[in-house]
Amino acid sequence: MKRSLFETYSDVLRLYLNFSRNEKELLFLNKTKYSKIAGSHLHTINRMAQYFAGLFFKTFSRTPDRKILQQKNWMFVVSRNNAEALSFLQEKIPQAQYVTLAKDIPGYATTRIPLKLKWTHYYKLPVLLFWFKRKHPVFFKHNYWTVFYACGLYEEAIRVLKHFRPKSLIFSNDHNQDAIAFKLAAADLGIKTIYIQHASINSYFPPLDFDLSLLEGECSLEKYQSIGPVKGKIIRIGMPKFDAYAAKRNFSTEIKRVGVCTNLLDSPLKAYRIIESIHEAFPEMEIIFRAHPIDQRPLPEGKVSVKISNAKEESTFDYLTRVDLIIACNSSILLEACMMNVTPVYFRMEDEPMPEMFDLYGYVKNGVARYVPDYLSLIAYLESVRMNKPMVFGASKKYNEVIGTPDEGRSMEIAASEVQRFLSQL
Repeated sequence: MKRSLFETYSDVLRLYLNFSRNEKELLFLNKTKYSKIAGSHLHTINRMAQYFAGLFFKTFSRTPDRKILQQKNWMFVVSRNNAEALSFLQEKIPQAQYVTLAKDIPGYATTRIPLKLKWTHYYKLPVLLFWFKRKHPVFFKHNYWTVFYACGLYEEAIRVLKHFRPKSLIFSNDHNQDAIAFKLAAADLGIKTIYIQHASINSYFPPLDFDLSLLEGECSLEKYQSIGPVKGKIIRIGMPKFDAYAAKRNFSTEIKRVGVCTNLLDSPLKAYRIIESIHEAFPEMEIIFRAHPIDQRPLPEGKVSVKISNAKEESTFDYLTRVDLIIACNSSILLEACMMNVTPVYFRMEDEPMPEMFDLYGYVKNGVARYVPDYLSLIAYLESVRMNKPMVFGASKKYNEVIGTPDEGRSMEIAASEVQRFLSQL
């Protein structure tokens, strides 16, 4: 499909643009993993100069042997989580190969593609900067760095794909700019694309547009339909990463262990106040705190001792086997808890809660998590359920298609079968 330069890069940066509906939302975004902005403009410009110098020296990088990647099914990954989400395909799909643009991912045999000629497209940068500043001033004010980073991604993706001619591209991330650039380039070159969902969807994501999309459940499809036109073949297959834990559900009738979970949007101080409140009301309860793996902020020091789950060493589901109830805000761990029959509680832990960010994933709306508005309500709810832990896992069926069916625990098998069937027709 013929598209303009501005249409192409609006698609590549769709997540940032969607978060730019107002300045307060975008500042909120800049606390998360999505943002690359940090510090002053001078600091950012310095980073941009370092990035460009690195790009130039990539010109002299060694290109992988064409035979290694030609006519292979590329599993395009941008993080360890992405690689883990697709790992079950490596033995099932013929000629499947991990490909990344970033650093090699420990534990996975990835082939790194150097963007050797990306720097040659930076003559387009002034035009792109001018256009984004005029059309999206709020976005540009805070995230001009992302335009600098994205410039040349699509054109370089076209060059790389023409050179290696993969059979297909398989993604587990549909909103990262690297992934979007390669998806657009693949579509324009007639290379088939496959998407396997690996995390909950929110309204800031780009429209769903792959030749084959394997979604976890009904809610994912509904969310994508609310975002925009849904294209390609859609199959709901459940949640592959849950397969190994379907038999490890928590059927305890009491709540003795509570988890408090945060991400970069949440306040460690509010998290600690929750811990203090629970300890004061129920001193016998064990409390295990877990922060997002990239969140290095410590909890405030206080009188209450709390156990820590290291998210870099302990998987989410392994952590959930050690608690009976969890408290979190906008995090997919609430859904994962619900599937494990661990009682999920939604509590707003941001410094300045925004109405637009309430129930971002629809967990409260769809009955997955119980919303408590304040500390007193939280303690009252804990008192009501601590000796009568509710059975909650059935509420997750809208998010995981196979919950409570004979196919539960077989999502990996179903996904691999659907991908094999699709690729056999190419």
